Amino acid sequence: MIRLLALDIDGTLLDKENKIRDTVREAVKTTLKKGIEVAVLSGRNYDGMKMYIEELGLKGMAAAANGVQIVNIASNEIVCQKEMDPEISKDIINEAVKLDLTIVNFAGLMVYTEGFEGIPPEYIKPLNQKFVFIENIMEHVKENTPIKLLMVGERENLDEFRLYVEKSYGNELNVEYSMTNLLEVYSKGVDKGKALEYLMKFYGIGRHETLCIGDSENDIAMFQVSGTAVAMGNAPEHVKEKADQVTESSECDGVAFAIEKWVL
Repeated sequence: MIRLLALDIDGTLLDKENKIRDTVREAVKTTLKKGIEVAVLSGRNYDGMKMYIEELGLKGMAAAANGVQIVNIASNEIVCQKEMDPEISKDIINEAVKLDLTIVNFAGLMVYTEGFEGIPPEYIKPLNQKFVFIENIMEHVKENTPIKLLMVGERENLDEFRLYVEKSYGNELNVEYSMTNLLEVYSKGVDKGKALEYLMKFYGIGRHETLCIGDSENDIAMFQVSGTAVAMGNAPEHVKEKADQVTESSECDGVAFAIEKWVL
């Protein structure tokens, strides 16, 4: 019996218009009425998650920034988080600038960037959250240590940046795609898998009683600790291969389909 449902947000809970489809919303609310815990684990910062948490009426804890940060929903307080090494952060930002990537700093509960001038709208549309605009990202991170850095840009440049990070800091950093033109960097030792383990312990729920649903590389760690792992139909093939089951796409109410079939 499933007692905990763990959900990614972008590409999973949300459709291409960054909305929770009616059928999905009702399926999640039915799950809650059945006494099953529902938690969201996202690459977003917490502020960018709140509107969906409130829309669904979720309680308890939420995991932001790929599980780097756990937040108490009732108090909006950070329960725990792991910051990146400041010197490493500055070095990879320098590399990102060389490759003409736009950099977003996740620090505290907010996200900061110099802006998205010249970036195609379809690259940034999935971000769908409030940004604090700053003048200089390097100066900003000196006073606001990142918990995660998000790189936005052309896939070729992101691939080159990823190779640099893996070669230089493979033992210190995770580097994963959340979407085709969004690459995320954060500390080793924290991820959605570790966050899900924290939530299972918080709720007193075992692995075999937990089901998770996701669509991206940053969800694979969550797949590995959940009793049942479900990949969205819109997930890349290498992500689907890591899951136990595959549901419909986000445009075809995939979360609702999965809930009906494997949860309820």
